[in-house]
Amino acid sequence: MSSFTIHEKSNTSFLTATCQKWDGTEKEYTFDLDSILGNESGRFRWGWNLFSHSAKNIHISKEGILTADLYNSYYHVPAKINLKERIENVDGDLIYNGPSVPCFIKKVCLDKKLL
Repeated sequence: MSSFTIHEKSNTSFLTATCQKWDGTEKEYTFDLDSILGNESGRFRWGWNLFSHSAKNIHISKEGILTADLYNSYYHVPAKINLKERIENVDGDLIYNGPSVPCFIKKVCLDKKLL
């Protein structure tokens, strides 16, 4: 497994990272966290989707911590999750290892609704 560096962002569900390949080269990678994260009563939930539809104050730190105020049926509450718990870099491609079958997070997966 090679390394990746997350770019700090606010008010977006898109994770952008610089991924190192096994040969040492780097490439930029972006994908929508809405395809793998949802909101369950004010808490992030892996394997669900569309967390941003009920969130405000979204922030992704360079350490890989996603924070947001998530709606819990009554009001918005602070929530956070470590993205590096389930997202890995494999030769320049970020993959999600979560409750569903791991899938390369590429446009083809999103188009075919594999996530």
